Amino acid sequence: MRKCTYCGRLNEDEVTYCVGCGQDEFRPYTEADRLGDERRMYEASRKPETSILTFNLQGIGTTLYGQRDFRADGTYLTTMWLVFFFVPLIPVRSLRVRYQGPGAQGGNYAVVEERFPQWKQVLYTYAYVAFLAGWPYLAGSTAFSFSPDALDTVLGVTLLFIVCIMPVPAPWILRCAATRRLQPRLDGTRRV
Repeated sequence: MRKCTYCGRLNEDEVTYCVGCGQDEFRPYTEADRLGDERRMYEASRKPETSILTFNLQGIGTTLYGQRDFRADGTYLTTMWLVFFFVPLIPVRSLRVRYQGPGAQGGNYAVVEERFPQWKQVLYTYAYVAFLAGWPYLAGSTAFSFSPDALDTVLGVTLLFIVCIMPVPAPWILRCAATRRLQPRLDGTRRV
């Protein structure tokens, strides 16, 4: 057994990368590691997982946005935001959560870890919101510059609408790709 130097996950000797985080650096698994892992497992079994309480009324309040840093145990990092009309304004905290199924406010999550807002996820969220706000303007002004009467027909408006909604599924596509990379291949190599 080898232990990942980044996430601490135990990996079989045959794999060339960590199944938990995808890194290539390993160190030998020592007796001290085993005792520390047993202690952490014992403490985790005694401490119940807490759930998240988010609340928004008509899009004003707190909610969770973003999913990144997926691990093989089913957890991922998300950020709780103060929102105004569903637009994320201020990050409150980042949480490592495990989805537990549907709940009263759209989802039931078990909190595994809590930390300050992760700057990378905050910047990506701000960039995505700015892109969603600017993309329709860019698409409309480009269509209008090519042909001033492009938006006078139903076909022109339909094409512009399709172009405007194209970036909406980007987070879902990236999330699927990230979770797919966690699944090991049969030959033990990393998915690229």
